[in-house]
Amino acid sequence: MKILDVLYYYYYLFYTKIIPEDEPNATVIFTLGASCSFPMGMLLDCVLSYNCYYSNTYLLFSVSIVFWALFYFLYYRTKLYKKVIQARPKFFGSHRKTIITVFLFFLVTASFMFWGPIVSKNIFDECDCKKELFE
Repeated sequence: MKILDVLYYYYYLFYTKIIPEDEPNATVIFTLGASCSFPMGMLLDCVLSYNCYYSNTYLLFSVSIVFWALFYFLYYRTKLYKKVIQARPKFFGSHRKTIITVFLFFLVTASFMFWGPIVSKNIFDECDCKKELFE
């Protein structure tokens, strides 16, 4: 939970200080949900491809919706975001190390969006009989 709190807080700082938003909490929930859904979507895509199923765009988008709903209820509905912002959590007790870690986390998770389909396509090309997931 601490990892998510740190990510939430530093995404919040980004959307209040670097790119000011009217509603930073909604943008943070969207960004955090997307950051967590890209690796999960790629994992799901690779598992489906390994089992010779075509991946469905709607199925992968639903992973993002699940994470957005999860973080909405976890942070916004329960007002946990106020406690997180007040606590100012950090990794390693250092503001600079935390910024670097959060930036690298975002870069790595965003990269899943680009190289994930390439990996799953290579896995899928090995299949002999290709199937639809929802027939």
